[in-house]
Amino acid sequence: MLPKIDLPDLLFEVNAWTVFLDAFVHLGDGTTRMKDLPTSVVALLVSEACNIGLAPVVNPGCEALTRARLVHNQHYLRADTIAAANAALIAAQADIPIVRH
Repeated sequence: MLPKIDLPDLLFEVNAWTVFLDAFVHLGDGTTRMKDLPTSVVALLVSEACNIGLAPVVNPGCEALTRARLVHNQHYLRADTIAAANAALIAAQADIPIVRH
């Protein structure tokens, strides 16, 4: 009964509710200056979570999904940023009435 949706689309929708992608920041200064970084991070999350490597998520026609950009952005997926993203998801879940009950 659930609607069919692509995994990246689902991650973007969840991000709209929770802003968990904001947790993926640069190692050096903790900010994000790169254009379309959420798109790159979602591609990297799908790649890692599904254990499929980068090839299926690379799209040379999209700047955020080029192989070079994804390889460069892999440092955004670190233990501390993943933990912060998880914390954002858990906090958002706690705001759901049925969960509070």
